[in-house]
Formats: sequence, C-alpha cells, structure tokens
Amino acid sequence: MDSEQYIDKKMRFVWDTLAEIAARQEKADARMARQEARMDRHDERMKKLDERFDRRIAAINKLILAGMRMITKDREDIRRLELQVKRTDERFDQWLRSRGGSNGHGPDEGKRKRN
Repeated sequence: MDSEQYIDKKMRFVWDTLAEIAARQEKADARMARQEARMDRHDERMKKLDERFDRRIAAINKLILAGMRMITKDREDIRRLELQVKRTDERFDQWLRSRGGSNGHGPDEGKRKRN
C-alpha cells in the first residue's frame, strides 16, 4: 500500500469516526433537550405546588390571627360580664341592707317572742 492510499484510508477512518461522533452527539443533544423539557415541566409543577402551599400557609395564618382576636375579644367580654355581675351583687346586697331585713320586716319584726 502506498502512502497516498494509506493516508486516504486514515482520513476516511477519521471522517467516519467524526460522523459517528456527530451522530451520537445529535442523539445526546436530543436526549438532553427532552430531559430539559421534563425538568422545565417538573419545575413548573413544583412552582405551582409552592404557590398552593404558600396560599395555604397564608390562610392558616389568617385563621390563627382571627382566632386570637376572637379569644382576646371573648376575654374582654368575660371581664365586662364579671364586672357587671360584681356590680349586680353589690347592688343586690345594698338593696337587701336598705330593706332592713330579709323578708321586708324590720330587724325585730316577725320574730316570735318566747315566754
């Protein structure tokens, strides 16, 4: 084999190898593009899930705050009611004392005298 044929054979081998590498690279690029598309879809799903999770957390936070406000309001109402009950008791005691006795009689009236 002369040198020209040898060089042609080697060049064909190089070109065939390069063509094979290019074909493999195209396949790899296509696989990579499909994988990137899958990852983009996955990222979109995760983004939507994160947004839903954030909305749920915000709603739970609102519920907790509303509950805390209700508890505070209930405590204030209970304090007001306790004060009103105390005032009513004081007024009732005052009314009983003003009557002079428990059944409308004076302190000595209505009692039986023992002989």
